[in-house]
Amino acid sequence: MDDVVDARLEIAFGAVPSDDPSRWVFVNVTDDLLPDAISITRGRQDEAAHVAPSACRLALDNQNSAYTPNHPASPYYPDVTLGAPLRVTVPAGYTFLTTTRDGAASTPDRTDRSDPSSSRHCRLNP
Repeated sequence: MDDVVDARLEIAFGAVPSDDPSRWVFVNVTDDLLPDAISITRGRQDEAAHVAPSACRLALDNQNSAYTPNHPASPYYPDVTLGAPLRVTVPAGYTFLTTTRDGAASTPDRTDRSDPSSSRHCRLNP
């Protein structure tokens, strides 16, 4: 069984991706996040694969058309556009992947999450 994590979703409506990210204004839309799993992929999926752009898959409740592009009743109109920057955050202290200075990474063992010494290790390519 997967852990349920209190994730926060924010979207920078109207942000220009080529602008300085510190100038983007993010809006918290967590309340519209549907309970489906959030899936984030980035980089190479294996050593033989080409480097792919990062991707985030999630579902939002759009019954009020707030996330429909060009919908004048949207509170984010006219800034609902394809490619708007978003960020997904989780509370501090919840670890999904731990890396060390020597490039080793570990993930918690599914059988005993309370014991930090029981983990699987993998080597990250620098």
